[in-house]
Amino acid sequence: MNKEGENQLEQKKGEVRYSKKSRLKNAFLFLGLFLLLLIIIWFALYRFRHNESDKLLANAQKQTDQKQKVLLIYEAKIISPLYYKPYLELGKFAYSNNDFSLGEKYLKTALVFNKNNPQIYFYLIDSLINQNKPNETNQYLENFELIDPNNPEIIFLKTRLAIANQKLDEAENLIAPIRGKDEKYEKYYLLFLLSEKKDAIIEKDNSSKKTPSLNDEQNLLFTSISQSKNDVFRLSKIGSEWIKLGENQLGCSLIAEGKNKNPEIFQKAPDYKQLSDLCHL
Repeated sequence: MNKEGENQLEQKKGEVRYSKKSRLKNAFLFLGLFLLLLIIIWFALYRFRHNESDKLLANAQKQTDQKQKVLLIYEAKIISPLYYKPYLELGKFAYSNNDFSLGEKYLKTALVFNKNNPQIYFYLIDSLINQNKPNETNQYLENFELIDPNNPEIIFLKTRLAIANQKLDEAENLIAPIRGKDEKYEKYYLLFLLSEKKDAIIEKDNSSKKTPSLNDEQNLLFTSISQSKNDVFRLSKIGSEWIKLGENQLGCSLIAEGKNKNPEIFQKAPDYKQLSDLCHL
């Protein structure tokens, strides 16, 4: 092949290469524009997606079937993956099933998308307390206090943290001023007094108009415990009530104290076998 032919062949090869590069470039450009359009549409539908997510979450709350409830929450998450509410609901669901590690994971994700929601902080901190993670607990508790300093749940969480650290006097002093704000706080305060055999204080407070009176459930609990003449039964009953509130360490310590007082009588206490297994006695 002569020189001129070689030049023409090289020229044609160059044109083919240029044509391929041009088509590839155009394809990437089209793909980029298409993706940009999708992103624009995605953010343009921001409110719509959140509204649809809220509808699914509202429907989930009405479900009695737990599996269906979780499926609806996951669907809400798929529609709005950058929305805090589905992660909060998943965290609360895990929390309600005592899966505190999984709850922590979802709640921390919720916090990424909303750092000012008190509910996220409450469930996250409570999950951390239940996992005995004091350093992280204190960190998030400080943040919670900054965004909502007057929230009584902060005092309640500090009470739970004091119990976890076996500072029971501190815990009682913390919960006392807010006891009338919620039945949960009142029950904690009642159990503190019963644990210390301060029945006279409860009777006085219950008859005073200056302090919150016990509701029917709390009155029944107080009566059943205060009328017990046996310390072993009393400690077992108080301990089991603490366990119902999630304060297993405190509850089990009282149950163990009752068993140590008189093992034979402890075996006659209601649910002694269940309590023994739960507290590894």
